[in-house]
Amino acid sequence: MPPRRLVREGPGAHSEDYKLFTDLAPVGMFLSTTDGRFLWVNRALAEIFGYDSPDAVLANVTNIAEDIYDDPALREGVVEAVRQNPKHARFSHVYRRRDGSRFQAHLNLSLSRDEDGRPFLIGTIEDVTELEQALADLRESEERFHAIFDYAPLGIYQSTPEGEYRLVNPKFAELFGYSSPRQLLEEVKNAENLYLDPAQRLEMLEILEEEDSVLEFESVAKRRDGSTFIAQRAVRAIRENGRITRLKGFVQDVTKRRELERQREDVDRLVRHDLRSPVVSFQAGLRLLRSDDARLDKGEVLDHLERNCDQMLRLLDLSRDVGKMERGEFRLNSEAVDLSDLVGEAAECAAESCFGVEVKLPEDCRLSVSGDRTLLFCLFENLLRNAVEASEPGREVRVEAGDEEGLALVTVANPTPVPESLRDCFFDKYATYGKSHGTGLGTYWARLIADAHHGGIELDTGDEQGTRVTVKLPQWQGDDPLASPLQPR
Repeated sequence: MPPRRLVREGPGAHSEDYKLFTDLAPVGMFLSTTDGRFLWVNRALAEIFGYDSPDAVLANVTNIAEDIYDDPALREGVVEAVRQNPKHARFSHVYRRRDGSRFQAHLNLSLSRDEDGRPFLIGTIEDVTELEQALADLRESEERFHAIFDYAPLGIYQSTPEGEYRLVNPKFAELFGYSSPRQLLEEVKNAENLYLDPAQRLEMLEILEEEDSVLEFESVAKRRDGSTFIAQRAVRAIRENGRITRLKGFVQDVTKRRELERQREDVDRLVRHDLRSPVVSFQAGLRLLRSDDARLDKGEVLDHLERNCDQMLRLLDLSRDVGKMERGEFRLNSEAVDLSDLVGEAAECAAESCFGVEVKLPEDCRLSVSGDRTLLFCLFENLLRNAVEASEPGREVRVEAGDEEGLALVTVANPTPVPESLRDCFFDKYATYGKSHGTGLGTYWARLIADAHHGGIELDTGDEQGTRVTVKLPQWQGDDPLASPLQPR
Protein backbone atom coordinates (compact mmCIF):
# COMPACT_ATOMS: atom_id res chain seq x y z
CA MET A 1 0.00 0.00 0.00
CA PRO A 2 1.48 3.42 -0.87
CA PRO A 3 2.41 5.35 2.28
CA ARG A 4 0.27 8.35 1.32
CA ARG A 5 -2.89 6.22 1.16
CA LEU A 6 -1.95 4.50 4.43
CA VAL A 7 -1.79 7.86 6.16
CA ARG A 8 -4.92 9.19 4.52
CA GLU A 9 -7.23 6.20 4.83
CA GLY A 10 -5.74 3.92 7.47
CA PRO A 11 -4.67 0.28 7.11
CA GLY A 12 -8.12 -1.22 7.39
CA ALA A 13 -9.43 0.40 4.23
CA HIS A 14 -7.54 -1.78 1.81
CA SER A 15 -7.78 -5.33 3.12
CA GLU A 16 -10.71 -7.08 4.75
CA ASP A 17 -8.30 -9.41 6.51
CA TYR A 18 -6.21 -6.51 7.77
CA LYS A 19 -9.33 -4.65 8.87
CA LEU A 20 -10.48 -7.70 10.78
CA PHE A 21 -7.06 -7.94 12.40
CA THR A 22 -7.03 -4.31 13.54
CA ASP A 23 -10.61 -4.44 14.78
CA LEU A 24 -9.98 -7.55 16.87
CA ALA A 25 -6.58 -6.48 18.20
CA PRO A 26 -6.61 -6.33 22.06
CA VAL A 27 -4.39 -3.22 22.06
CA GLY A 28 -5.04 0.25 20.72
CA MET A 29 -3.46 0.94 17.33
CA PHE A 30 -3.14 4.31 15.63
CA LEU A 31 -1.50 6.57 13.07
CA SER A 32 -0.88 10.19 13.99
CA THR A 33 0.94 13.28 12.88
CA THR A 34 3.93 14.44 14.84
CA ASP A 35 2.10 17.63 15.85
CA GLY A 36 -0.61 15.71 17.68
CA ARG A 37 -3.52 14.71 15.46
CA PHE A 38 -4.86 11.19 15.01
CA LEU A 39 -5.04 10.03 11.37
CA TRP A 40 -6.49 6.60 12.13
CA VAL A 41 -7.34 4.55 15.24
CA ASN A 42 -8.73 1.06 15.73
CA ARG A 43 -11.71 0.01 17.80
CA ALA A 44 -9.60 -1.07 20.82
CA LEU A 45 -8.08 2.41 21.12
CA ALA A 46 -11.56 3.98 21.06
CA GLU A 47 -12.69 1.65 23.86
CA ILE A 48 -9.57 2.34 25.90
CA PHE A 49 -10.27 6.09 25.88
CA GLY A 50 -14.01 5.68 26.46
CA TYR A 51 -15.33 6.46 22.96
CA ASP A 52 -18.04 4.58 21.10
CA SER A 53 -16.13 4.24 17.85
CA PRO A 54 -12.91 5.15 16.07
CA ASP A 55 -14.76 7.93 14.26
CA ALA A 56 -15.73 9.46 17.61
CA VAL A 57 -12.05 9.57 18.57
CA LEU A 58 -11.08 11.27 15.33
CA ALA A 59 -13.89 13.81 15.75
CA ASN A 60 -13.24 14.71 19.37
CA VAL A 61 -9.51 14.31 19.89
CA THR A 62 -8.02 17.18 17.96
CA ASN A 63 -4.90 17.62 20.09
CA ILE A 64 -3.40 14.44 21.45
CA ALA A 65 -1.29 16.19 24.10
CA GLU A 66 -4.15 18.24 25.50
CA ASP A 67 -6.97 15.73 25.08
CA ILE A 68 -5.54 12.42 26.26
CA TYR A 69 -2.28 13.03 28.17
CA ASP A 70 -2.66 13.58 31.90
CA ASP A 71 0.46 15.77 31.62
CA PRO A 72 0.38 17.42 28.14
CA ALA A 73 4.02 18.53 28.38
CA LEU A 74 5.14 14.90 28.16
CA ARG A 75 4.19 14.47 24.50
CA GLU A 76 6.87 16.87 23.32
CA GLY A 77 9.50 14.65 24.89
CA VAL A 78 7.86 11.57 23.37
CA VAL A 79 8.11 13.00 19.83
CA GLU A 80 11.71 14.06 20.38
CA ALA A 81 12.61 10.59 21.69
CA VAL A 82 11.07 8.82 18.71
CA ARG A 83 12.94 11.15 16.34
CA GLN A 84 16.16 9.98 18.02
CA ASN A 85 15.12 6.34 17.79
CA PRO A 86 12.67 6.09 14.88
CA LYS A 87 12.50 2.30 14.70
CA HIS A 88 11.05 1.83 18.16
CA ALA A 89 10.53 3.82 21.32
CA ARG A 90 8.63 2.69 24.41
CA PHE A 91 6.97 4.83 27.07
CA SER A 92 4.76 4.45 30.12
CA HIS A 93 2.50 7.37 31.01
CA VAL A 94 -0.76 8.25 32.70
CA TYR A 95 -3.57 9.10 30.25
CA ARG A 96 -7.10 10.49 30.55
CA ARG A 97 -10.29 8.88 29.28
CA ARG A 98 -13.19 10.81 27.84
CA ASP A 99 -14.90 10.87 31.28
CA GLY A 100 -11.78 12.28 32.93
CA SER A 101 -10.68 9.07 34.69
CA ARG A 102 -7.00 8.22 34.57
CA PHE A 103 -5.16 5.04 33.70
CA GLN A 104 -1.63 3.79 33.16
CA ALA A 105 -0.68 2.70 29.64
CA HIS A 106 2.34 1.51 27.69
CA LEU A 107 2.98 3.33 24.40
CA ASN A 108 5.06 1.89 21.56
CA LEU A 109 5.99 4.22 18.68
CA SER A 110 7.81 4.15 15.35
CA LEU A 111 8.49 7.06 13.06
CA SER A 112 7.79 6.67 9.35
CA ARG A 113 7.37 8.95 6.31
CA ASP A 114 4.91 9.11 3.45
CA GLU A 115 5.78 9.39 -0.26
CA ASP A 116 6.24 13.11 0.08
CA GLY A 117 8.66 12.66 3.00
CA ARG A 118 6.30 13.89 5.65
CA PRO A 119 6.76 12.16 9.04
CA PHE A 120 3.97 10.32 10.81
CA LEU A 121 3.81 8.08 13.85
CA ILE A 122 2.73 4.44 13.98
CA GLY A 123 1.86 3.29 17.47
CA THR A 124 0.15 0.94 19.86
CA ILE A 125 -1.18 1.73 23.29
CA GLU A 126 -2.07 -0.79 26.00
CA ASP A 127 -3.99 -0.15 29.21
CA VAL A 128 -1.80 -1.73 31.88
CA THR A 129 -3.73 -0.50 34.93
CA GLU A 130 -4.63 -4.03 36.00
CA LEU A 131 -1.14 -5.28 35.16
CA GLU A 132 0.48 -2.48 37.17
CA GLN A 133 -1.85 -3.19 40.07
CA ALA A 134 -1.00 -6.88 39.88
CA LEU A 135 2.71 -6.03 39.84
CA ALA A 136 2.25 -3.65 42.77
CA ASP A 137 0.39 -6.36 44.67
CA LEU A 138 3.18 -8.79 43.84
CA ARG A 139 5.84 -6.36 45.05
CA GLU A 140 3.89 -5.76 48.23
CA SER A 141 3.51 -9.49 48.72
CA GLU A 142 7.25 -9.99 48.18
CA GLU A 143 8.01 -7.19 50.63
CA ARG A 144 5.76 -8.80 53.22
CA PHE A 145 7.43 -12.15 52.60
CA HIS A 146 10.90 -10.65 52.99
CA ALA A 147 9.82 -8.78 56.12
CA ILE A 148 8.49 -12.00 57.62
CA PHE A 149 11.47 -14.00 56.39
CA ASP A 150 14.08 -11.52 57.58
CA TYR A 151 12.53 -10.58 60.92
CA ALA A 152 10.75 -13.79 61.91
CA PRO A 153 11.56 -14.97 65.46
CA LEU A 154 11.90 -18.50 64.06
CA GLY A 155 14.63 -19.95 61.90
CA ILE A 156 13.34 -20.52 58.35
CA TYR A 157 15.20 -22.62 55.81
CA GLN A 158 15.02 -24.56 52.58
CA SER A 159 17.33 -27.45 51.80
CA THR A 160 17.70 -30.50 49.61
CA PRO A 161 17.11 -33.94 51.11
CA GLU A 162 20.83 -34.58 50.56
CA GLY A 163 21.60 -31.79 53.01
CA GLU A 164 22.47 -28.71 50.93
CA TYR A 165 20.99 -25.51 52.31
CA ARG A 166 19.48 -23.37 49.55
CA LEU A 167 17.98 -20.60 51.67
CA VAL A 168 18.13 -19.58 55.33
CA ASN A 169 16.91 -16.47 57.12
CA PRO A 170 18.93 -14.34 59.59
CA LYS A 171 17.33 -15.99 62.63
CA PHE A 172 18.35 -19.44 61.40
CA ALA A 173 21.94 -18.27 61.06
CA GLU A 174 21.83 -16.67 64.51
CA LEU A 175 20.48 -19.83 66.16
CA PHE A 176 23.44 -21.81 64.88
CA GLY A 177 26.03 -19.17 65.78
CA TYR A 178 26.70 -17.68 62.33
CA SER A 179 26.94 -13.94 61.70
CA SER A 180 24.80 -14.01 58.56
CA PRO A 181 22.93 -16.37 56.23
CA ARG A 182 25.76 -15.99 53.70
CA GLN A 183 28.36 -17.19 56.19
CA LEU A 184 26.27 -20.24 57.05
CA LEU A 185 25.64 -21.12 53.39
CA GLU A 186 29.35 -20.81 52.62
CA GLU A 187 30.60 -22.84 55.59
CA VAL A 188 27.95 -25.52 56.13
CA LYS A 189 28.33 -28.02 53.32
CA ASN A 190 25.82 -30.50 54.70
CA ALA A 191 22.87 -30.06 57.06
CA GLU A 192 24.06 -32.99 59.17
CA ASN A 193 26.91 -30.76 60.38
CA LEU A 194 24.33 -28.84 62.43
CA TYR A 195 23.27 -32.00 64.32
CA LEU A 196 25.18 -33.35 67.30
CA ASP A 197 24.06 -36.79 66.14
CA PRO A 198 23.57 -36.93 62.33
CA ALA A 199 21.41 -40.03 62.81
CA GLN A 200 18.67 -37.76 64.11
CA ARG A 201 18.42 -36.08 60.70
CA LEU A 202 18.14 -39.45 59.02
CA GLU A 203 15.33 -40.30 61.43
CA MET A 204 13.51 -37.11 60.39
CA LEU A 205 13.94 -37.95 56.69
CA GLU A 206 12.44 -41.40 57.25
CA ILE A 207 9.35 -39.78 58.80
CA LEU A 208 9.08 -37.36 55.85
CA GLU A 209 9.24 -40.22 53.36
CA GLU A 210 6.17 -41.70 55.02
CA GLU A 211 4.16 -38.64 56.01
CA ASP A 212 5.45 -35.64 53.94
CA SER A 213 5.57 -33.45 57.04
CA VAL A 214 6.79 -33.57 60.62
CA LEU A 215 5.87 -31.31 63.53
CA GLU A 216 7.72 -30.75 66.80
CA PHE A 217 10.68 -32.92 65.81
CA GLU A 218 13.36 -32.40 68.47
CA SER A 219 17.06 -33.01 68.19
CA VAL A 220 20.27 -31.79 69.79
CA ALA A 221 21.63 -29.12 67.44
CA LYS A 222 25.24 -28.01 67.19
CA ARG A 223 26.32 -24.40 66.85
CA ARG A 224 29.36 -23.09 64.97
CA ASP A 225 31.39 -22.94 68.22
CA GLY A 226 30.49 -26.53 69.15
CA SER A 227 27.96 -25.67 71.85
CA THR A 228 24.58 -27.37 71.69
CA PHE A 229 20.91 -26.59 72.16
CA ILE A 230 17.60 -28.43 71.84
CA ALA A 231 16.11 -27.61 68.42
CA GLN A 232 12.48 -28.17 67.54
CA ARG A 233 11.59 -28.37 63.84
CA ALA A 234 8.49 -28.31 61.70
CA VAL A 235 9.36 -29.55 58.21
CA ARG A 236 7.42 -30.19 55.00
CA ALA A 237 8.67 -32.26 52.09
CA ILE A 238 8.20 -30.95 48.51
CA ARG A 239 7.90 -33.70 45.90
CA GLU A 240 8.33 -33.79 42.14
CA ASN A 241 7.24 -36.94 40.32
CA GLY A 242 6.88 -38.65 43.68
CA ARG A 243 10.43 -37.92 44.81
CA ILE A 244 11.37 -35.50 47.60
CA THR A 245 13.34 -32.66 46.03
CA ARG A 246 13.18 -29.96 48.72
CA LEU A 247 12.61 -29.54 52.42
CA LYS A 248 11.02 -26.39 53.81
CA GLY A 249 11.09 -25.90 57.53
CA PHE A 250 11.06 -23.84 60.68
CA VAL A 251 13.37 -24.31 63.66
CA GLN A 252 13.40 -22.82 67.16
CA ASP A 253 15.51 -23.17 70.30
CA VAL A 254 13.40 -24.85 73.00
CA THR A 255 16.22 -25.42 75.49
CA LYS A 256 14.84 -23.01 78.10
CA ARG A 257 11.32 -24.36 77.63
CA ARG A 258 12.49 -27.91 78.24
CA GLU A 259 14.51 -26.80 81.27
CA LEU A 260 11.43 -25.12 82.75
CA GLU A 261 9.44 -28.28 82.12
CA ARG A 262 12.11 -30.32 83.91
CA GLN A 263 12.00 -27.89 86.81
CA ARG A 264 8.23 -28.29 86.99
CA GLU A 265 8.76 -32.05 87.03
CA ASP A 266 11.22 -31.59 89.89
CA VAL A 267 8.62 -29.63 91.83
CA ASP A 268 6.06 -32.35 91.09
CA ARG A 269 8.47 -34.95 92.43
CA LEU A 270 9.10 -32.78 95.46
CA VAL A 271 5.39 -32.47 96.17
CA ARG A 272 4.70 -36.17 95.57
CA HIS A 273 7.57 -37.47 97.67
CA ASP A 274 9.65 -35.14 99.81
CA LEU A 275 6.73 -33.08 101.06
CA ARG A 276 4.61 -36.17 101.62
CA SER A 277 6.54 -37.35 104.68
CA PRO A 278 6.26 -34.15 106.74
CA VAL A 279 2.60 -33.73 105.72
CA VAL A 280 1.77 -37.29 106.84
CA SER A 281 3.67 -36.71 110.07
CA PHE A 282 1.87 -33.40 110.58
CA GLN A 283 -1.47 -35.13 110.06
CA ALA A 284 -0.57 -37.80 112.63
CA GLY A 285 0.34 -35.10 115.13
CA LEU A 286 -3.02 -33.39 114.64
CA ARG A 287 -4.80 -36.68 115.31
CA LEU A 288 -2.85 -37.10 118.52
CA LEU A 289 -3.86 -33.64 119.68
CA ARG A 290 -7.51 -34.51 119.08
CA SER A 291 -7.23 -37.68 121.15
CA ASP A 292 -8.15 -37.88 124.84
CA ASP A 293 -4.95 -39.68 125.83
CA ALA A 294 -4.00 -38.25 129.25
CA ARG A 295 -0.44 -39.46 128.81
CA LEU A 296 0.08 -37.24 125.76
CA ASP A 297 2.69 -34.52 126.09
CA LYS A 298 1.05 -31.83 123.96
CA GLY A 299 4.10 -29.60 124.12
CA GLU A 300 6.21 -32.34 122.55
CA VAL A 301 3.61 -32.90 119.82
CA LEU A 302 3.50 -29.19 119.05
CA ASP A 303 7.29 -29.13 118.80
CA HIS A 304 7.04 -32.04 116.39
CA LEU A 305 4.44 -30.21 114.27
CA GLU A 306 6.59 -27.10 114.21
CA ARG A 307 9.58 -29.08 112.98
CA ASN A 308 7.46 -30.56 110.20
CA CYS A 309 6.31 -27.09 109.13
CA ASP A 310 9.92 -25.94 109.10
CA GLN A 311 10.87 -28.94 106.97
CA MET A 312 8.15 -28.20 104.40
CA LEU A 313 9.20 -24.56 104.16
CA ARG A 314 12.83 -25.59 103.72
CA LEU A 315 11.90 -27.92 100.88
CA LEU A 316 9.92 -25.21 99.10
CA ASP A 317 12.78 -22.73 99.48
CA LEU A 318 15.23 -25.37 98.30
CA SER A 319 13.32 -26.04 95.08
CA ARG A 320 13.47 -22.31 94.29
CA ASP A 321 17.18 -21.95 95.06
CA VAL A 322 18.16 -25.13 93.20
CA GLY A 323 16.54 -23.76 90.05
CA LYS A 324 18.69 -20.64 90.36
CA MET A 325 21.80 -22.77 90.90
CA GLU A 326 21.10 -24.76 87.76
CA ARG A 327 20.66 -21.56 85.74
CA GLY A 328 23.77 -19.98 87.22
CA GLU A 329 21.71 -17.20 88.85
CA PHE A 330 22.19 -18.11 92.53
CA ARG A 331 23.91 -15.63 94.84
CA LEU A 332 25.07 -16.97 98.20
CA ASN A 333 24.39 -14.92 101.32
CA SER A 334 26.92 -16.24 103.81
CA GLU A 335 26.83 -16.14 107.58
CA ALA A 336 28.54 -18.04 110.37
CA VAL A 337 26.82 -21.42 110.71
CA ASP A 338 27.37 -23.60 113.79
CA LEU A 339 27.56 -27.20 112.58
CA SER A 340 26.75 -28.67 116.00
CA ASP A 341 23.10 -27.59 116.07
CA LEU A 342 22.68 -27.86 112.31
CA VAL A 343 23.90 -31.45 111.90
CA GLY A 344 22.17 -32.47 115.12
CA GLU A 345 18.81 -31.15 113.91
CA ALA A 346 19.32 -32.74 110.51
CA ALA A 347 20.13 -36.09 112.15
CA GLU A 348 17.00 -35.91 114.28
CA CYS A 349 14.81 -35.27 111.22
CA ALA A 350 16.51 -38.02 109.24
CA ALA A 351 16.17 -40.57 112.06
CA GLU A 352 12.40 -40.16 112.01
CA SER A 353 12.28 -41.69 108.52
CA CYS A 354 13.52 -45.10 109.72
CA PHE A 355 13.07 -46.46 113.24
CA GLY A 356 15.78 -48.68 114.62
CA VAL A 357 18.72 -46.93 112.98
CA GLU A 358 20.87 -44.86 115.30
CA VAL A 359 22.66 -41.69 114.15
CA LYS A 360 25.87 -41.24 116.13
CA LEU A 361 27.48 -37.79 116.26
CA PRO A 362 31.02 -36.89 117.35
CA GLU A 363 31.18 -35.87 121.00
CA ASP A 364 33.62 -33.00 120.82
CA CYS A 365 34.12 -31.00 117.67
CA ARG A 366 33.91 -27.25 117.36
CA LEU A 367 33.31 -26.18 113.76
CA SER A 368 31.74 -23.12 112.18
CA VAL A 369 31.38 -22.78 108.45
CA SER A 370 30.54 -19.91 106.13
CA GLY A 371 27.25 -20.37 104.31
CA ASP A 372 23.46 -20.36 104.19
CA ARG A 373 22.08 -22.25 107.17
CA THR A 374 18.84 -23.32 105.50
CA LEU A 375 20.62 -24.73 102.45
CA LEU A 376 23.25 -26.50 104.54
CA PHE A 377 20.53 -28.03 106.70
CA CYS A 378 18.90 -29.43 103.53
CA LEU A 379 22.28 -30.76 102.36
CA PHE A 380 22.97 -32.72 105.56
CA GLU A 381 19.37 -33.81 106.06
CA ASN A 382 19.34 -35.36 102.56
CA LEU A 383 22.64 -37.14 103.12
CA LEU A 384 21.63 -38.40 106.56
CA ARG A 385 18.18 -39.46 105.37
CA ASN A 386 19.72 -41.42 102.49
CA ALA A 387 22.16 -43.09 104.89
CA VAL A 388 19.41 -43.98 107.39
CA GLU A 389 17.07 -45.34 104.70
CA ALA A 390 19.90 -47.42 103.21
CA SER A 391 20.70 -49.03 106.60
CA GLU A 392 18.99 -52.02 108.17
CA PRO A 393 17.38 -51.73 111.63
CA GLY A 394 19.92 -52.14 114.39
CA ARG A 395 22.74 -50.68 112.32
CA GLU A 396 24.45 -47.37 112.95
CA VAL A 397 24.97 -44.23 110.85
CA ARG A 398 27.99 -42.23 111.98
CA VAL A 399 28.86 -38.58 111.50
CA GLU A 400 32.55 -37.67 111.61
CA ALA A 401 33.88 -34.11 111.66
CA GLY A 402 37.27 -32.48 111.27
CA ASP A 403 39.13 -29.74 109.45
CA GLU A 404 41.79 -29.55 106.79
CA GLU A 405 43.51 -26.45 105.34
CA GLY A 406 40.72 -24.04 106.14
CA LEU A 407 37.95 -26.46 105.23
CA ALA A 408 35.47 -28.15 107.54
CA LEU A 409 35.06 -31.85 106.74
CA VAL A 410 31.85 -33.66 107.66
CA THR A 411 31.51 -37.32 106.73
CA VAL A 412 28.27 -39.32 106.82
CA ALA A 413 29.06 -43.04 107.01
CA ASN A 414 26.77 -46.07 106.89
CA PRO A 415 27.58 -49.79 106.53
CA THR A 416 25.67 -50.34 103.29
CA PRO A 417 27.64 -50.01 100.02
CA VAL A 418 26.14 -48.07 97.09
CA PRO A 419 25.05 -50.44 94.29
CA GLU A 420 27.67 -50.61 91.53
CA SER A 421 25.24 -49.37 88.89
CA LEU A 422 24.77 -46.15 90.88
CA ARG A 423 28.33 -45.37 91.89
CA ASP A 424 29.41 -43.43 88.79
CA CYS A 425 26.23 -41.35 88.78
CA PHE A 426 25.60 -41.07 92.52
CA PHE A 427 25.39 -37.26 92.45
CA ASP A 428 23.56 -37.04 89.10
CA LYS A 429 20.02 -35.79 88.80
CA TYR A 430 17.33 -38.49 89.20
CA ALA A 431 19.89 -41.14 90.18
CA THR A 432 18.09 -43.56 92.50
CA TYR A 433 18.04 -47.28 93.29
CA GLY A 434 15.66 -49.56 95.16
CA LYS A 435 13.32 -46.84 96.49
CA SER A 436 9.72 -47.08 95.39
CA HIS A 437 9.17 -43.40 96.17
CA GLY A 438 12.69 -42.13 95.50
CA THR A 439 13.14 -38.99 93.39
CA GLY A 440 16.88 -39.19 92.77
CA LEU A 441 17.21 -35.53 93.76
CA GLY A 442 18.67 -35.68 97.29
CA THR A 443 22.34 -36.26 96.45
CA TYR A 444 22.04 -34.08 93.34
CA TRP A 445 20.81 -31.19 95.48
CA ALA A 446 23.57 -31.89 98.02
CA ARG A 447 26.20 -31.53 95.27
CA LEU A 448 24.66 -28.29 93.98
CA ILE A 449 24.56 -26.81 97.48
CA ALA A 450 28.14 -27.83 98.23
CA ASP A 451 29.32 -26.30 94.94
CA ALA A 452 27.34 -23.11 95.63
CA HIS A 453 29.25 -22.81 98.94
CA HIS A 454 32.59 -23.09 97.10
CA GLY A 455 33.08 -26.50 98.67
CA GLY A 456 32.78 -30.05 97.44
CA ILE A 457 31.37 -33.49 98.06
CA GLU A 458 32.92 -36.94 97.57
CA LEU A 459 31.75 -40.55 97.62
CA ASP A 460 33.80 -43.50 98.89
CA THR A 461 31.99 -46.83 98.83
CA GLY A 462 32.80 -50.51 98.77
CA ASP A 463 31.68 -53.86 100.13
CA GLU A 464 34.13 -53.73 103.05
CA GLN A 465 33.98 -50.11 104.19
CA GLY A 466 30.34 -49.44 103.34
CA THR A 467 29.55 -45.89 102.20
CA ARG A 468 31.21 -42.65 103.19
CA VAL A 469 30.03 -39.29 101.83
CA THR A 470 32.32 -36.41 102.76
CA VAL A 471 31.32 -32.76 102.51
CA LYS A 472 33.97 -30.06 102.44
CA LEU A 473 32.93 -26.49 103.31
CA PRO A 474 34.89 -23.26 103.90
CA GLN A 475 35.32 -22.53 107.60
CA TRP A 476 34.07 -19.24 109.00
CA GLN A 477 36.91 -16.73 109.06
CA GLY A 478 36.55 -14.56 112.15
CA ASP A 479 35.25 -14.64 115.70
CA ASP A 480 32.60 -17.27 116.04
CA PRO A 481 30.92 -17.31 119.44
CA LEU A 482 28.39 -19.85 118.20
CA ALA A 483 30.78 -22.74 117.68
CA SER A 484 30.15 -25.61 120.08
CA PRO A 485 30.71 -29.38 120.17
CA LEU A 486 28.55 -31.56 117.97
CA GLN A 487 26.11 -33.17 120.40
CA PRO A 488 24.72 -36.69 120.01
CA ARG A 489 20.98 -36.83 119.58
